[in-house]
Amino acid sequence: MPCQPGDIYLTSYWVNEETTPFPAGIVTVASIFVDVLFSDNSTQRLFPAPFVSTSSSGYVQVQGTFQIPYLPGKIAQSYTVALYLQVTNNTTTSISFDSSASVWARFDDVRIWKQISIDELNDINAAIATLTTNGQTSAAAFVDAEKPAGSIDGTNSTFTLAAAPNPPGSLQLYLSGVEQTAGRDYSLSSNQLTFVPLATPQIGDLLVAFYRVAGTGPGATFTDAETPTGSINGVNATFQVSAIPTPALSLKLYDNGVLMSQNADYTLNGAFITFTAAAVPQPGDALIASYRH
Repeated sequence: MPCQPGDIYLTSYWVNEETTPFPAGIVTVASIFVDVLFSDNSTQRLFPAPFVSTSSSGYVQVQGTFQIPYLPGKIAQSYTVALYLQVTNNTTTSISFDSSASVWARFDDVRIWKQISIDELNDINAAIATLTTNGQTSAAAFVDAEKPAGSIDGTNSTFTLAAAPNPPGSLQLYLSGVEQTAGRDYSLSSNQLTFVPLATPQIGDLLVAFYRVAGTGPGATFTDAETPTGSINGVNATFQVSAIPTPALSLKLYDNGVLMSQNADYTLNGAFITFTAAAVPQPGDALIASYRH
């Protein structure tokens, strides 16, 4: 289930040797960091203040709290936690966790145990599904710029996607460039979209969906919130991103937070973006691009 903005989480870890407890003070924390994954596959790194305590039996507990941030237009999907621990040989060891409910991981004769809830397990599995393995394949397939099936006539409120988004929170749905909010503007059941009356698409609107599905896709690198190069002066129509979006439809190009329509507002040739005359960015506009490559 997606994390909610403002949610506060407590990380709690017991650190001990394989068979006997550590003496007090033998483990200190260099740092904790948390990567929060958002619905557009961007991440934000948080740095909780670590706290170390030692039980009477000598076991060391590491704790830290963090709050899910609010970013306009984005939904926090999940988070992953990692530690940098100072261990007995005075070297800093990087430690992270896989998706099992109870995880033991051995690093320099230090064992770490993390117990998580089923909801957190599901969130972590959803995050893992977006990762690239050895730069070759990813355990998720992406659907880009799909136009859901259904009549846009001002009356019809039900539309159908080609597949069920997995996880459901991966769905980004745009109506004439404005991202819609699940549970407020529409509901999702499997691959069926149902808009509330006030948000029902009107004649002339454009409905576009981006989401993930179960399966194996090609390896990809993600670029998020990049500012394309080029002068925003009301005249220049050509801009460039730093890499070639692959596939081309993975490019989500926003002008002042509104998603631009590829082949309607602009064309893409390699890494070059060319706006139509009616869509040329004006002075003061903010142009942002996110894509895979």
